[in-house]
Amino acid sequence: MEVDSIDWATGLFEGEGSFYLNRMTKHGKSYAYACAQLKMADEDIVRRFAAVMGVGSVFFHKRERSHYKDQWWWRCHGREQTQQVFDRMTHLLGPRRISQAKKILASSSEIR
Repeated sequence: MEVDSIDWATGLFEGEGSFYLNRMTKHGKSYAYACAQLKMADEDIVRRFAAVMGVGSVFFHKRERSHYKDQWWWRCHGREQTQQVFDRMTHLLGPRRISQAKKILASSSEIR
């Protein structure tokens, strides 16, 4: 039996992903953007995750120290995209991740 793609992606995110606030200042005002990210060394897995989510972008991060593996990052930003990701995964996220996501989404202050 094949695992549903969103179920697979949620399990991966539960172990390797996070919700966070990206803070910035623009024109003297502070803002906080809701974000979600997933980081790992396997490009194919990160790209598959991005395809399942349908939002966000994939980036390559070359590690400066030779004993660390290079990483591939998937990231989405902004309340709308982060809410979309959260809504798709809520049914399988653990209580700690759900609490983290709700706190991040409630704390974001987008530029209007």
